[in-house]
Amino acid sequence: MKYIKILILAILVISCEQNKHNEFTLNIKVNGKYEGYLYLNYNEIKDSCLIKDGKAIFTGTVSNPTLAYYSTNYISANDKNFYLENENIYSEITIAKRKIKEYNIDWISTDTISDTKTSIIEKDFEDFKLKFSSDKDWQKKLYEKVKKIIEQNPKNMYSGDLLAENSNDTILSKEQIGDLYNMLNIELQSPLSIQRIEFKAFPQYKNKKRRFNS
Repeated sequence: MKYIKILILAILVISCEQNKHNEFTLNIKVNGKYEGYLYLNYNEIKDSCLIKDGKAIFTGTVSNPTLAYYSTNYISANDKNFYLENENIYSEITIAKRKIKEYNIDWISTDTISDTKTSIIEKDFEDFKLKFSSDKDWQKKLYEKVKKIIEQNPKNMYSGDLLAENSNDTILSKEQIGDLYNMLNIELQSPLSIQRIEFKAFPQYKNKKRRFNS
């Protein structure tokens, strides 16, 4: 009987550990005078949580790291978006009124957010860019760095967004962009990022969808 209890306990512990890796919990401290619902937007999902005592909690599941942003009941904008993944994430935000042109909007600032696997990769790239972007061989270094990130994270939406961002200038050649594009798991990337990459790498197919992998 004793061994059966130990076995059941072990199964429960393993089950709990698996659940931790199969969902995210986003704990948010909300600063400012805003009252009402806070919305978490990712993929085609718009989840809501009523702010209570300056706090909001979201839970859910993503198949791979996915770009997310907040919104309110009114016109709103974010100072930056972030990548949501199946981890415990802690964040502090401030919601304040701001006037942009003739519109009064809720401006959502992300003051702090705990490290996730994707945010660590993102910060590493930004540090790399600050350190080497003035070098004469920057094109080579940039290509190799982005290549390494994509090779190690082909399903991560950040990989596609990173390539799309670096496709906007003339540093990487269209051949290099095409090579990096072929390393991505395209089906798990942002359609907008894929469209931007394809436009740069394959201009002859700009009115068609170009697909090399799945």
